[in-house]
Amino acid sequence: MPKVGSKVLLIDIGGTNIRTCTAFVGSSELHNENREKISANNNIDDYLKSIASVETNLDHVVCSVAGPKMNDQINMTNRNYQINSQQMQSMLGVQNFYLLNDWESIGYFFNSRSENDIHYLNDAKPFNETALIIGPGTGLGAALISKNNTVLSTEIGNVAISSKILKFLENKFHQDSFHINEDLISGRGLSSIYKYLTGDDLSPENILLNSNNTESVQSISIFLQSFAYLLKELALSYLPGNGIFILGGLCRSLLEFMNEKNFIEQFLDDLKPMHHNLLSNIRIGVIKKEMTPLIGNLNFINSIHLH
Repeated sequence: MPKVGSKVLLIDIGGTNIRTCTAFVGSSELHNENREKISANNNIDDYLKSIASVETNLDHVVCSVAGPKMNDQINMTNRNYQINSQQMQSMLGVQNFYLLNDWESIGYFFNSRSENDIHYLNDAKPFNETALIIGPGTGLGAALISKNNTVLSTEIGNVAISSKILKFLENKFHQDSFHINEDLISGRGLSSIYKYLTGDDLSPENILLNSNNTESVQSISIFLQSFAYLLKELALSYLPGNGIFILGGLCRSLLEFMNEKNFIEQFLDDLKPMHHNLLSNIRIGVIKKEMTPLIGNLNFINSIHLH
């Protein structure tokens, strides 16, 4: 069991970036925070070894990775990389190497969230203990938080797009590349919408920077409306009476372009009266805090210590 004061390296491997920092078991403070962009040519194992080698008295590693976890191993969703906790523990020479799905980690962050970190789009009071956390980034990740703060990671991003959303898109443009949810509700999804409208390739960051451009505004509008429709479907599927919480850099940036009233109206659109009333009582919030997976990783190892 990790001892209070022992040193831990916290790592989050996403589709685009690796984020790292150090901390001490029993503390809530992060030290030496760093973000490194990773390309297809990066050797992630060598990078992790180089980070661990400069840390003196390193006892533990908690690593969250974008991909489904099976038997202490994760195959990344958006790159050809496989990570195994036992192999990494041996390679890095640490007492413990804990491996988490990235949204499992974010779930551990959620359990210690502050209301000051959340911007709510509507006003509603919880009616059960289930929450949905979701975030478009390189892909689309999500997890459910149930009673007693149990974190259940999902692969919602790889579920087929619903016929309602496809019909909505068909009224905007002809498309043949949106098949699963993260094809549309992700950074690359926003870029794809823009390309269908203009024929041009533009990164999500540049679409947001060019927000005075008519096609950028239209792309953002289509993206947000599609996202509202997806949240409606997930709300009906899981009944997250404790709320839906959106996080990640893309959605923090999109918040300034969002007409919050319209977004909630789209979330509640085309529902039977009973379901309209039910979903009206689900609060939707955007988490403003950064480095959430690293905080979640620290919360995870602290929870082991407490138990």
